[in-house]
Amino acid sequence: GLDEARSDAVDANEAKSAFLANMSHELPTPLNAIIGYAELLEEDLEDMGIGDGLKDLSKIRSAGSHLLALINDILDLSRIEAGRLDLFFESVSVGAFVRDVIELTMPMVEHNKNIFVLAVPEDRDLGEIWADPTRLRQALSNLLSNAAKFTTGGSIHLTVRRTASAPDSSHPGIDRARPAWVYFEVKDTGVGMSEDALAGLFQPFARGDIETQRKFKGTGLGLVISRRLCRLMGGDILVESAVGEGSTFTIHLPIHESAEAASSVSRQMMQLDSSDIYKR
Repeated sequence: GLDEARSDAVDANEAKSAFLANMSHELPTPLNAIIGYAELLEEDLEDMGIGDGLKDLSKIRSAGSHLLALINDILDLSRIEAGRLDLFFESVSVGAFVRDVIELTMPMVEHNKNIFVLAVPEDRDLGEIWADPTRLRQALSNLLSNAAKFTTGGSIHLTVRRTASAPDSSHPGIDRARPAWVYFEVKDTGVGMSEDALAGLFQPFARGDIETQRKFKGTGLGLVISRRLCRLMGGDILVESAVGEGSTFTIHLPIHESAEAASSVSRQMMQLDSSDIYKR
């Protein structure tokens, strides 16, 4: 009956996620070797003053790096769905973290002749949070690079602030009793999104429209993964957008008092997120 079909679908989804999670070490290894050898050959040719072949090697390296990014997206999502993504919490200085992310993403932000506007209070006002800095950097960098892709000759604003207000999120993992939160708001003046596009925005393998898919290569999983990561850290990503009016994405994270508390929240979020996935 319906229950049996549902159970079979859940089992198949879990098996798929487990398989992909197990492949997480197998797929990137040979690809990293290809990229690494292409880089070594480039350096050797440059040292010998040989220009022939450099352009082709650069294309191999670039294509390999692009493929590796796509594979990493798929593997990240599969590990999250299988409940196998480990987060490594540590004390993160919000001010220093934001500076690192900006340095990393600034070339992309300015690529389409955009103006970057930063609104961040003094470091002492932001303080520190318990989070996985690598995964938080992945999420915020994704929001900034997305804003850069969809904005040309406009502006991209990053606003960071502390607040006592919990996000207006329907996710059951949000602990509204938390006394303090950090918001990372990325606002652009880009093309914006329709209500239909917004509805499927955080669904795996759903892209805005065919034209967008052709223009911006990728898995379309960046936002999906970013939201899942933030939810695993006890927070969320919310979005506001309208066609022709740009978009605003905001990461909301709770300020934890200890690493133990953050790790406990992470385990709870992993269980919530996995069950939420299989319900769909």
